Amino acid sequence: MTACRGLIAVADSLIGRRIEVQPFVVLEEWARATKTFRAAVTVSGAGFGPQGHMLGRSIFESAMLIMWAVRHADIADRYVELHTLLGIERHVAARRNAGFWAKETASHMTPEERSEAVTLFGRRGTAYWSGHRNLEDLVKENIAELDDLFTKSQYEAVFYVLIGWCMPPGCPREASALRTPLTLT
Repeated sequence: MTACRGLIAVADSLIGRRIEVQPFVVLEEWARATKTFRAAVTVSGAGFGPQGHMLGRSIFESAMLIMWAVRHADIADRYVELHTLLGIERHVAARRNAGFWAKETASHMTPEERSEAVTLFGRRGTAYWSGHRNLEDLVKENIAELDDLFTKSQYEAVFYVLIGWCMPPGCPREASALRTPLTLT
């Protein structure tokens, strides 16, 4: 716990500093992971270790998204923008369909942007902002871009531990990941 609290202190030391980073989404994901890590340390320190461990998946997702964004800096911020706009459009449509908003509102996207967003993230926008349909696909792509076999095996191991721990029984979405090892090439 001391080491974990030390990491939080390092993150806290950055508050208020001007940080230049490209793509900008790296900083957004880092902030999300930092807040989630703080929550994991808090609940673990209060005696809820398994619940803290479950938050590890969200932290790992952010790490994988950061890793992907750094390697794809030319498109990462654009993908986040499209994903956000599609999410806003879905939110407005859901509220209108539920009868909360009767007035028709203009789309925040051009037809071309909407088509691109649906292609990347699905009609409902459920894919990650990177365009990956699930965590397994994101991890596989990141691993494929690494050269070091040891690092690849470490990412794969963390992925399987988190999937096995966090996946509810009977959940088919990523169950195939538990049966099919990632290929380390």
